[in-house]
Amino acid sequence: MKKVLFLVLTRSFLFGLCCVVSALIFNRFSPEGIPLINPAKDVLLGGEPVKIPIFQSAKFLKSQGTQPIDFQPAREITLTEASQYFRSGKAIFIDARSSDEYEMGHITRAVSIPLQEFESRRTFFEQFPLDQLFIVYCAGVHCSESIELAIQLEQLNFGNVCFYPGGYDKWVEADYPTWKGEKP
Repeated sequence: MKKVLFLVLTRSFLFGLCCVVSALIFNRFSPEGIPLINPAKDVLLGGEPVKIPIFQSAKFLKSQGTQPIDFQPAREITLTEASQYFRSGKAIFIDARSSDEYEMGHITRAVSIPLQEFESRRTFFEQFPLDQLFIVYCAGVHCSESIELAIQLEQLNFGNVCFYPGGYDKWVEADYPTWKGEKP
């Protein structure tokens, strides 16, 4: 009985191992293969470098072909810095929240590019030089869309990208200029 059980377990293990190896080989050579190790992007969060995984399909990553220009990693900015850039007019503010949230209120002159719509709105960015300053924000400290969208912009070779983690909530609390209405 022990021999039969040992034989069944050994064969089951070998069969499972063959399946896993076959799947890995198939995944490696498939044009739609899933990356086993997610690429990550360095961002500055609280002054410390942090690796944020980039969740992209292998097909998209392969289609890009070029590496981003390394001006600086996407970095966090404070409310004070965001308001200074706003007053200078040198930065383009990108609202990563949903269109509905944007229409209920957004930073004045901000452009609505919800994270979910980034791929379909990529052509918007073709009009800007690669060193254009973009400040991406979302609802506040509990959302990560601004960081994810900042990483997406870096993948388009933009090298001057910031994310403002205080988001719309802190901007409103500080009584800085806001606007309600449709996206541009």
